[in-house]
Amino acid sequence: MPLPMHHVSLNKIESASSFLLWFRSSLPQELQQQLRPYLAQPYQSALKVLECCSTDQPMTIDAIAQQTQLNKSSVRQVLKVLKSVELVESSGASIRKRRSQSICG
Repeated sequence: MPLPMHHVSLNKIESASSFLLWFRSSLPQELQQQLRPYLAQPYQSALKVLECCSTDQPMTIDAIAQQTQLNKSSVRQVLKVLKSVELVESSGASIRKRRSQSICG
């Protein structure tokens, strides 16, 4: 099982919020998929979590972790950073007590 993300990786995600927003909103999906493997791992992880939060159906931490192949602690950490830079809405991505409830939406 992978370890939680290092604070340096989380800082990289935070400082790259403008890039992440530009990447997702300006580049065609096909080009994004071609470029993602060349991005540093923290950015790849953030983009995977953002994708999960952009679906029509809200997802739980467990579901995001499974889909992104990150552990739950890392998903929580990435979501916290994404909320702090307003790439994920706090009201729609609040962490709930029950795992069966959605956290993104």
